Amino acid sequence: ADDTLSNDDEGDDEGTGDSRFQRALRPASINSRMWMIRCAAGALVHAGVAQSEITSLRALVYPTERARTIMRFFLERVRSGEPSPMGGRVAQTLLLLARDHCRMPRGSSKSRGSR
Repeated sequence: ADDTLSNDDEGDDEGTGDSRFQRALRPASINSRMWMIRCAAGALVHAGVAQSEITSLRALVYPTERARTIMRFFLERVRSGEPSPMGGRVAQTLLLLARDHCRMPRGSSKSRGSR
């Protein structure tokens, strides 16, 4: 059985209409991603965002300040101020959410005058 999904517009990496072949995730990978999503949501709540405002996966990355808030939380937890492996995994998960699930355009935070 073929475990890939495809689309007609192969190779679009601009964050819209991405149609690269994707393999089905293993259960362990799904569990890991779900854990990173829960950690990201927890970071937002810890930063003062009401749980009732986190109603979807998109709420973790939009407005884009929320993703920054999440990453600041993980940077502040490490004494050295250097990125941690956990922070890196959360960042990768947020990127995947924004790009693949929410279909946010690449660099959307830059278009708002952000860093």
